[in-house]
Amino acid sequence: MTQPPPILRSAVTTPIIAVLVSIVVLGGCARMATMAPAQQTTNADGSLSEPAPGFTQFPDLPFPPGSQMDIEKTFIVGSNDSWFGQTAVKTKLGANGTFDFYKQQLKEYGWQELSSVRAKTSILTYTRDDRVLSIQLVPGTLQTTDVLITVSPKDGAGIISP
Repeated sequence: MTQPPPILRSAVTTPIIAVLVSIVVLGGCARMATMAPAQQTTNADGSLSEPAPGFTQFPDLPFPPGSQMDIEKTFIVGSNDSWFGQTAVKTKLGANGTFDFYKQQLKEYGWQELSSVRAKTSILTYTRDDRVLSIQLVPGTLQTTDVLITVSPKDGAGIISP
């Protein structure tokens, strides 16, 4: 069997390679929003600072600095301290650092721990008022962590029966 001339081989393979590279690059793009603390912090001189610009929809949850929310994997109903739903976040901390961050910070936001499991996929479960919080932590690449946060009603609270 004869080989096609080199010019024909490159004319055929170059567009195929370009399409494959485009799919990989565009497939990795997600709509992300920067998370920012919803609470004011205190400056060195004792004055209150303004919250940093960013997405502050969740005043009852802490987020590690530099976290990015995946908008396409987020569905929220309600607002302020009475929202339910799910959001996906990517942190710049490793899985252990993210686990420790939530273990330390959630009690300051009024959440009470029900259970926590540190493993390859770590799970933290908390309760607050009439809601349950579940946080799933999966190690990402290059010291990042994929965080899936789910908040749901507890004991049927907030559910309207037919």
